[in-house]
Amino acid sequence: MGVLAAIGQGLLWLLAGVGALLALVLLLLCLPVFFSFTYDGEQPRARVRVCGLPFTLLPARDRPEKEKKKRHRQPEEPGKKKESTLARLTKEWKQDGLGSLLSAYTELARLAVGTLGKLLRVPILRRVQVHVTAAKEEPDQTALLYGKVCGVLYPARTVLQYAMRIRRADVAVQPDFTADKSRVTAQVYGHFYPYHLLGVLLGLVIGYLKWSSIRPKKQEVIQDGKQGQ
Repeated sequence: MGVLAAIGQGLLWLLAGVGALLALVLLLLCLPVFFSFTYDGEQPRARVRVCGLPFTLLPARDRPEKEKKKRHRQPEEPGKKKESTLARLTKEWKQDGLGSLLSAYTELARLAVGTLGKLLRVPILRRVQVHVTAAKEEPDQTALLYGKVCGVLYPARTVLQYAMRIRRADVAVQPDFTADKSRVTAQVYGHFYPYHLLGVLLGLVIGYLKWSSIRPKKQEVIQDGKQGQ
């Protein structure tokens, strides 16, 4: 009896631990994750706050030489230097803020009309502020650049306003014939819930599995029809 009681007590403790772990996971899935992106024309900054703990994504920090040597055991080929995605984004925004902004808007608009468009409904953007001042050395070049930026930014903004949950948006483009260099400032503040993201990802995976299972049957039907002809 003593052995059975000990086993039963152990099972109860195990179930209690599993239940507590599941409750903690559910709690974490229901807590909002806050994020922000700001660009002042020189340095992009991206931060994420999870459970009150801040994490900086941009600008990417350079890893110490010791850490690089530990991670890269194999000798790198001369002339080739590997860099992380965050480091590449930081470099691109520093070198060409206007080009990076237009590229980001274009990619998001392309994503909105594709299969993964549901992912854009996950974040709740409380504030989106983008101000672009188009400028070149010559007035005619400034006018051409202004038309190009408007032709890319405003249609993409319209698509994203319908595809995403944006509470407040302020997007403006204006030409400056007195300056010789364009200027971009951007601020994005929002949050999302992990359970929503998890649900969308599971839905996409289930949809893909259904599509992959139906596709061979359709191909068999098409082949049988061709053979019958």
